[in-house]
Amino acid sequence: MEAKLTKLDKYDPKLIEEFIVVFAGYYFKAINETFDNSETLRVSWSMMNTIKGRPYPAIISLLLGANAHINNDLPYVLSKVMNNSVAENLLGDLVRIDKLLMRSGKQIIGSFTEQNTRLDFLKRRFQFLYYRPAMYTILYWRIIAWRNYQKLLDTDATLAQIDIRSQKIGNRLLRAARILLLVAPY
Repeated sequence: MEAKLTKLDKYDPKLIEEFIVVFAGYYFKAINETFDNSETLRVSWSMMNTIKGRPYPAIISLLLGANAHINNDLPYVLSKVMNNSVAENLLGDLVRIDKLLMRSGKQIIGSFTEQNTRLDFLKRRFQFLYYRPAMYTILYWRIIAWRNYQKLLDTDATLAQIDIRSQKIGNRLLRAARILLLVAPY
């Protein structure tokens, strides 16, 4: 008996390839603009520079990068590669990516060491305290990015809202980092 394909089982390899290439392009553009101290670097990416050389927790750096790439870049990428006829198929592929992220999240969290010995102990002994909040936050951001992409179809006014939202999230992460430094100073 053959399994029946659902909408989430269909995919378009060419679209996914284009999506990956464009998404990676945004990432590498941000890296290059950061390295060159470019004035065109988006605010959410420039927040990464504010923590460079400071003893902020590594998880904050990870989340700042995820914020910039997901909340800021992802809606733009989707608006460049999508059209309404393929939107449902790509949503299914994004769900597959989310599942991969959840499976690889523990490896990602386990791959870095916190400079602060207390935070590192917490991370190693109670990994779920890092893993679950970080991964579920990232998944939530991906859902919002999809919704923001859909809003981009309706109006260009959302472009400014996307930038403002990712900047606000970045500021919240920086505040959280300062609180963590008060709780577990270096």
